Amino acid sequence: MNSISVESYIRMGDAFVPIQEISRYGGDREYVPGAISLRIDGIEILGVELWDDVNWLWLFIVQALDDCRRTGFGNRGFPDQPISFSVRVAGAGQLLVSVTDGESINRKANAVADELYAAVAGAGLEFFAQLERLCPGTNLDESKVLQAWLA
Repeated sequence: MNSISVESYIRMGDAFVPIQEISRYGGDREYVPGAISLRIDGIEILGVELWDDVNWLWLFIVQALDDCRRTGFGNRGFPDQPISFSVRVAGAGQLLVSVTDGESINRKANAVADELYAAVAGAGLEFFAQLERLCPGTNLDESKVLQAWLA
């Protein structure tokens, strides 16, 4: 059994603030600097030092995981960096999650598939709801995909 945590952050100046703690966002709605923290059994796969355009980063993470659900493999690049997030089936009910830039970043962890999908779905639904609250009309909502993972 894995311990999986997923958190979303918005970059405010030099600080990363959990999205649910932000009362108002006055920045560019098309480029929202932030990060996703994804830890699997204490291994940090994604963290604030890998910050990017978080609204698109969330979208790409969901797409990669959804591809994996359908085909056994999913991969997406970060919106504005040469970093790749991938997930592949690694045995019955297991997934191998990795983040790499081909040079200095090479993070990997195994996760129980159902637990990873449930954790990401819960955090993703929260993120997209908070993003809509802070930046109405961004239309980067993968909620239907995430809700299907929880069904």
